Amino acid sequence: MPIEQDLSVDERIKQEYERLRKEYEDLSPSMLAVLDKTILNTAILEVRIEDLSKNLHEYGYTELFTQSPNTPPYERERVQAKEYKDFIKLNQTNYRVLSDAMNRHLANKDNDDDDGFESFINSKS
Repeated sequence: MPIEQDLSVDERIKQEYERLRKEYEDLSPSMLAVLDKTILNTAILEVRIEDLSKNLHEYGYTELFTQSPNTPPYERERVQAKEYKDFIKLNQTNYRVLSDAMNRHLANKDNDDDDGFESFINSKS
């Protein structure tokens, strides 16, 4: 999702959320309801990763730091760089969950065997 300067963060999250929901609209309504929070978190992370990427590109991954005026400064990783790496990992996990759900859906579509998971989800809605 390209950075759009004229949209607020909330608008960009909403736009990304709607894009992701559309990608997974083939899932059953009950499965989509279960995955809705994961989709929302993924949208939030996508926007945050985009913003952090821009920040890191502009200001770099490291900064000079000193613990006192008497010690020489040294380079250390910026907080944004750590957040960026952590958010990438979280987002990969979210996409794995969504991908697994879609693969399960496609497998069930091709094969009428029910492993019980879909039945369980449907019984909860």
